[in-house]
Amino acid sequence: MNFLEFVFDKAAQCGWQVSEVLTDSMVKLTFETSMGDEYVYIRPYGKNTDGNTVIEFTSLGIPVPDDPIDAGSIGLYLLQRNGEMLLGNWGIEILNEQRHFTVFAKLIANTMDIDEFKGAVTAIVGERIRVAKSAQKNAIDF
Repeated sequence: MNFLEFVFDKAAQCGWQVSEVLTDSMVKLTFETSMGDEYVYIRPYGKNTDGNTVIEFTSLGIPVPDDPIDAGSIGLYLLQRNGEMLLGNWGIEILNEQRHFTVFAKLIANTMDIDEFKGAVTAIVGERIRVAKSAQKNAIDF
């Protein structure tokens, strides 16, 4: 089973549909939420030391502010969130030469069951919503 078949199959088992195939190694799922549409991007990340394929689930990134104080405040908040998250973590991703705060989760493909797939996707969506609500509450502009 190739990557696209794997993701389409797992998404279907969850009752979801892949909203867009971006490349032969990147797909997007779209979820309607109380905060608007949220996206989860799924791609093969590489292989672990045992040779197993690792799949990465990511969010749409939040641009890192140019102001270092704002960037540091948001970064500190997201590092604190990392300590509270059961699955996934925040990191910095570079897209089109711009840094973004992005929430990630990585799982081994060949041992991933449907609950783990669903858990990774919902963890990404849930974390994006939690951070967006906190940003609104604290008047942080993402």
